[in-house]
Amino acid sequence: MNMYHPVYLITECQIKNIGNLNIRLDCDNCDALNYPLESLIIKGNDKKVEFSFKKDLVLMDKSDFPKFKKDEIRFIYEFNTDRLKIEKSTDANMQ
Repeated sequence: MNMYHPVYLITECQIKNIGNLNIRLDCDNCDALNYPLESLIIKGNDKKVEFSFKKDLVLMDKSDFPKFKKDEIRFIYEFNTDRLKIEKSTDANMQ
């Protein structure tokens, strides 16, 4: 099963692939086909887009598979850097 979920930014003139959410559910025997779509929270403003989660998850890292509680990790796409990054935090609210 592909655990890398591509993320696209849609603007008036283009569709742009901005990266992947490399995550899976924090369970071994659960049906993860609908995840993260049913558990994804997307917030944005004129500086960034934030992707946070309603369920615990596992980060599909290249060397490790760390587990995170739903409020401990988020993905941030900043328009000025043009890249998707991972932030570890206990506060998933956007400023």
